[in-house]
Amino acid sequence: MKLFRIRTNSLWGWLVGVFLLINFTSCGVINAADGIPIDGKIVFYSNRTEGKWGIHIYDGRSLRFLTEKWNYPQWFSSGNEILAAKADEGEVVVLDATTAKIQRSYDLNMQVLKLNLLTDESGFIFLNKKPVFNSEGKGIGDIANLYLYQLKDKMLTPITNYTEPGHISNFDISRTGVWLAYAWSNMKSGSEFLSKAYLLNLKTNEKIDLDDKISSMAWTPDGKSLYYRKAIKQGDSARGIQPVVGLFSYNIETRESSLVYSPFEGSGFTFSPDGEKLLLANRFGPMVTFDLKTKEYQEVLKPVKGRNINDGHADWID
Repeated sequence: MKLFRIRTNSLWGWLVGVFLLINFTSCGVINAADGIPIDGKIVFYSNRTEGKWGIHIYDGRSLRFLTEKWNYPQWFSSGNEILAAKADEGEVVVLDATTAKIQRSYDLNMQVLKLNLLTDESGFIFLNKKPVFNSEGKGIGDIANLYLYQLKDKMLTPITNYTEPGHISNFDISRTGVWLAYAWSNMKSGSEFLSKAYLLNLKTNEKIDLDDKISSMAWTPDGKSLYYRKAIKQGDSARGIQPVVGLFSYNIETRESSLVYSPFEGSGFTFSPDGEKLLLANRFGPMVTFDLKTKEYQEVLKPVKGRNINDGHADWID
């Protein structure tokens, strides 16, 4: 089975979600499951009802609530287990995908934000933030770094080593397990399009300065190209002017970037199994696919009252 992941967490992602909600909910009546049939199944973190958040599973025919205790869900390739975490408590667990019972538990004793399961499922990469205070005890931001945790040996290894306050807004590992892409900025929060993207070879430690003004990113299923969103023209929030956004691709073999499409309305995204579509997810909007050939959007799962899809944490297996 192939794994596909979605991640985003930003103000612009929220605005895009509102835009998609307005535009796509007028596309017609969806079936009783509030979605269209798909191959495979999606696990995601979302608002359930009246502020209760939790993990849901959509198999293209029905939508099922699993648990509200965990976040950042990631499928294991079997489709029977899910990796999840409690951010502030530093606990990562493997859940039964049917009963939500804990199968295995790992106490990291540090904050865990976002998870990225390695392709061979031997471990996972996660984001950690540590608050920084000035001499007067006032918070001046967070130091953000990425870590690798090996499940079998329970070994924790730092991947990045930032010592100044900053923010890692997004990261994704290639399907080959070799290249890690991430976006970092020296801002106190994850302001959209203020991050610079880097590629890190986990085997050789080669580091590539990719591009700036970047937000969401995802590797193609073959691991040869990284797709990412970039602000072609910056906006002005004070004047209500939104940035002009383009979808770009970077070929890891040729080391060249190219514009795929603009203006691109998607926020967090990942690839379909055939690599021909992007699956978009938004905090207050529907899940939508974007066809890379026809440049057309299609709603997969629409939002309903009391369930906002999604908070940028979703995973799809076939």
